[in-house]
Amino acid sequence: MLGHFGELRSRLLKAGIAFIVAVLIMYISSHWWMHPFIHEIKRGNMTLHAFSFTEMIQIYVMIIFFGALLLVSPIIFYQLWAFIAPGLHANERGFIRRYSTFCAFFFLAGIAFAYFIGFPLIIHFSLNLSGIMDIAPVIGFKEYLSELLRWLLIFGILFQLPVVLFGLARFGLIDAHQLSKSRKYVYFACFVGASIVAPPDLLLNILLTIPLILLFEVSMVIVKVTQLRHPQTFPEK
Repeated sequence: MLGHFGELRSRLLKAGIAFIVAVLIMYISSHWWMHPFIHEIKRGNMTLHAFSFTEMIQIYVMIIFFGALLLVSPIIFYQLWAFIAPGLHANERGFIRRYSTFCAFFFLAGIAFAYFIGFPLIIHFSLNLSGIMDIAPVIGFKEYLSELLRWLLIFGILFQLPVVLFGLARFGLIDAHQLSKSRKYVYFACFVGASIVAPPDLLLNILLTIPLILLFEVSMVIVKVTQLRHPQTFPEK
């Protein structure tokens, strides 16, 4: 037990050191990329406001920390799965490196989806509502940034679904037949999840549900391929 705690502490320390180094890199280089980044995340002619001097500092720190998290995400995923590796067989340990890469890829893919598709839909919906209600929104930059980062993290995590199911299938814990039987429940859960994270608009909820369902179907294909490539992992039923 003490050995496991020592290994966990070592992995967390390495991830923490990597994050601190990434924060320093982002801070030192911020005068090159901060202004273009702020300009990029503003949508259209939207005017964003800061309501105090300290809020500017908070915004700056939030951007630095989130950028550092993206920078070290491959290292964090590797340290997470490397912690599990000692309990695996030798051939399974080699799988951990590839698995960590998949985790980082899908995490960044989820963030890209939220940034280019999901969040702009929310902004468009909200601005349309302001026009319908004849209300001129005064949008605080901190609140805007917090909402943006929340969406990026939510979809970064949601896009881990194919990777998680791939890992479970690789170790024989689930199979395609089990997933197929639960398909209708998963579809319903996707719609409920989209309704929770998005405003109560049916069209918007459907538009956000579709990529979640596609993620599940991609996961199904990955599990089937894994089942065909490693039939010895799945006991006969």
